Amino acid sequence: MVSAGDIILKYVFPTLGAIVATATFSAPVQSLRVALARGSLDGLNTFPWAFMTANTLGWIAYSFVEFNLFVFFANAPGFLISIWLNSGAIKLQYLEQIRPVLVGNVEMTQSNGNNANEVESSGMSNEESPSQNGQNRFGGFGGGNAGQPPPFCAQDKIWLLVVIAWVGLLSFIGLRSTPLDHKTQRDIVGIGANVSLVIFFAAPLSTIATVIKTRDSSTIHIPTMIMNTFNCVFWFSYALAVSDPFIAVPNGLGLLFGAIQIFLYLIFPRRSGLQQIASREPLDELILNEDNISVGSDGSVGTELKRRSSMIEDKSII
Repeated sequence: MVSAGDIILKYVFPTLGAIVATATFSAPVQSLRVALARGSLDGLNTFPWAFMTANTLGWIAYSFVEFNLFVFFANAPGFLISIWLNSGAIKLQYLEQIRPVLVGNVEMTQSNGNNANEVESSGMSNEESPSQNGQNRFGGFGGGNAGQPPPFCAQDKIWLLVVIAWVGLLSFIGLRSTPLDHKTQRDIVGIGANVSLVIFFAAPLSTIATVIKTRDSSTIHIPTMIMNTFNCVFWFSYALAVSDPFIAVPNGLGLLFGAIQIFLYLIFPRRSGLQQIASREPLDELILNEDNISVGSDGSVGTELKRRSSMIEDKSII
């Protein structure tokens, strides 16, 4: 007869873990939506999103090897969410790279247009026109690639790298002429999933280092911290109940990192947005500079200080 403890540990906890895991993966969605509406990442840390894809893809593969539906449903939604997150990050990073190029080309076009008007007014022949001496009206010179944006941004390089790594690993396992035994498949995929998860945990580690250095817990995203900790509690307990070290080890580490973040949050007070900005820049330079003051259509006066303080919360990310 199945005991109540077994039901809780082997069925209830992993079910709750799958729900909390999906909520955790969804935590950056609102931040990206704000960034897309603003047209700029504005310091949003997108690095963990590439390894969210690697992490969820690895555990989906592990669920196939072990035929574990709990692990599958805990990671399949996160895999789909990570695709959207990375796609949005790539769009915004590429926009930030191409924006200076577009602005430069527009300015060059306007300059060439003014030169053309001067040529017409002065009666200069076409052969003597600056636009015919190597400089074209689109910002390039002599038909070269000047003013061309780079073909890749940082996010798509990392994302492609982790996807190629997992495709290569899974191809090695599944396309062999002599199939690997179940234990070997489990070990290879389990180790790969753990490596991806450890790299994914680099975000909480960097947050912990920042909090200790600044003695300020403002960079800790409280909802994500709580969800991550509970998620690790559920999966660590489940892993112990089913004796699965590949699930127990990373979630045990995650539980430790969550406990450290909770401890730091309790001992280091959070600063307000104004206090964070004031600690980095002199207020008189920030407020009194006329470039930092704007007047809205309704006659209201806004400053760079207000704008930047309103964006502090948007930068919190797992």
